[in-house]
Amino acid sequence: MAKLSLTRRSFLKAAAVTGAASTLSFAAAPSAALAEGVDESAGEVKRIRSCCRACGKVECGVWVTVQDNKVIKVEGDESNAHSRGHCCAKSQSSMLALYHPDRLRYTMKRTNPKGEDDPGWVRVNFAEAMDEVGAKYNELIEKY
Repeated sequence: MAKLSLTRRSFLKAAAVTGAASTLSFAAAPSAALAEGVDESAGEVKRIRSCCRACGKVECGVWVTVQDNKVIKVEGDESNAHSRGHCCAKSQSSMLALYHPDRLRYTMKRTNPKGEDDPGWVRVNFAEAMDEVGAKYNELIEKY
């Protein structure tokens, strides 16, 4: 087996060259690095200031990049006093929940009582659902 001739000095030189090369490659094309996922030819790209509600408490400021009415990127808002330009993992993954194939997209009603194996969900329109919720709410008001 051949003896490895890597010295501490040669390792540090290689690490410095690698670090400098990666830094320069990012500095050479900053617009390309910052615009990942944005296809300029596909349609209008808008940045919208919003807030993240993933935790339900803090509401950190975020910038949402939208292209063709679809969210393509979530970034931290530098001017927000709390987040100071950073995004947590929850706000970064909010796009996954928004476009997940198993997300709830319609108003649904349970047909079987709780505790049974099959809940039996059916799709109902929003007006029907609101009427039923209002009726149940009025029952509770009269009862209590």
